[in-house]
Amino acid sequence: DYVVRYDTNVDNGNQFFTDDNGWIDVERRYDSEKRVEFSYYPSAECASINDTSTRFAVLSSQSQGVTSRLPGSLEVMMFRRLLNS
Repeated sequence: DYVVRYDTNVDNGNQFFTDDNGWIDVERRYDSEKRVEFSYYPSAECASINDTSTRFAVLSSQSQGVTSRLPGSLEVMMFRRLLNS
């Protein structure tokens, strides 16, 4: 597992967006009442956070899991299994 967290000055609260099969952006919210792994959502190509004046987006060529646990942050997790180690 690889997790990358981008910290920005975007005031998004607990709201972030992921794409649904590369077509539409779906609004997501981080729920601190749940365990962390239940707040990761799938993203096919794009994940973003925004406020009234700024948008921060991460584009990818592979599917991944995305969450925003802290205001202004966007976490991207890639899970890949190695066949040979």
